[in-house]
Amino acid sequence: MINIIGERQFAAMHGKIQMMLGIAAGEEKRASDPSQNPNRWYRESIETIYPLIDLGMDRAACQELLHSKEMHVIPSNCKACPFLSLEELEYLRRFFPADLDDWVELEAAKLEKHSHKSEVVVTDDAGDPKLDRKGNIKVKNQNYGVFGVTPLPVKIKETKEAFCEWSDEEIAHYRYSHGHCVATAY
Repeated sequence: MINIIGERQFAAMHGKIQMMLGIAAGEEKRASDPSQNPNRWYRESIETIYPLIDLGMDRAACQELLHSKEMHVIPSNCKACPFLSLEELEYLRRFFPADLDDWVELEAAKLEKHSHKSEVVVTDDAGDPKLDRKGNIKVKNQNYGVFGVTPLPVKIKETKEAFCEWSDEEIAHYRYSHGHCVATAY
C-alpha cells in the first residue's frame, strides 16, 4: 500500500523542501519572501534559497564560470514568451526556426478559434453600444496574439528587416547578455 502524505506532513517529518531558484546577484528584488506567500502549505513546507545571490554571482559571472568549465551557455528564458524583445525574436528566427514555426502555428490556431472576438461591440455602463464621432457603432479587436493585434508573422518580418545588418554573433551576444525575465544585463 502506498502512503501518500501532504507537503506539510512531509515537512513536519523531514524538514522543509529546499527549492533553489537561479536568480542572480543584482536581481534581489525578484527574490520573493516566502513568509508572504498566501498559501499556508507553501509557507510551512518550502524553503526558497537563492545560491547565486548568496555567492554574489551575476549573469556575467555565471556565464564566465560555465565557459571556464567548457560548458555551453544557454540563454535563460523560454522560446515562446510574449515578453521577448524584438532582438530575442530575431535570435529565434535565425537559430530556432522550427520552434518559431511552432509558435506561429499556435498563435494562428488561437486567433482562428477566437475570431469572433475580432470585432467586439464597445458598450457603456448600461450595456448600450457606444458610437464614434461619425455615429457608427464602436468595435474593438479583443482577439490578441503574442504581440497584441499584430500577428506574429508580421513581427517576425519586422525584426528580420530591423536587424538585417546585425551579424549572427551580434544577435547571439545580445541574446546572452539580456533577458526579458531578469533585471541584469552586461
